[in-house]
Amino acid sequence: MIELQPYRLPDVVDRAEVLAWKERLRKSQPLTDCPQEVKSFINALAEKLGDFGQIRKFHTRIPGRELLLCNMKELNGQQINEWDLYDLPVPHMIAVDNYSAMMRIFRRKGKQGLVDYCKAKVEGTELAPLLTILNVNVFHIESPEFTATLARINEAKKLEIEFEQ
Repeated sequence: MIELQPYRLPDVVDRAEVLAWKERLRKSQPLTDCPQEVKSFINALAEKLGDFGQIRKFHTRIPGRELLLCNMKELNGQQINEWDLYDLPVPHMIAVDNYSAMMRIFRRKGKQGLVDYCKAKVEGTELAPLLTILNVNVFHIESPEFTATLARINEAKKLEIEFEQ
């Protein structure tokens, strides 16, 4: 079976365009009742989350002859027939402003909403273990656990979404 190298969105989408889009966004109003540790947490995590998010996945039908033109001989362990149609999943990706989303969620749903959003975003990544203690420590900046967690988030690499085959 031939392995295809999945494209990563930063390789396909112009990074300067994404940054220009983020600059044109309307800035959310600063929260006056938001604790400083929550603001610093949102700032740190928003920098590490990817610029794109998958909102859904749709399926498209591709003829076998087009897959053969792409030099694919097998799909899911089965030989490709040039006259058959194959159902392939395609992710629907959009650019995401994580900072505004987290501020909006904290304003609307409070601490628990922010915790739930962050856990969903980092599920299955290297940041996931750091957020298991989020509910206890993010709202207590004086605790050494919070400062250590925030330092580890700042040191982590930025998350990028890869297409599934």
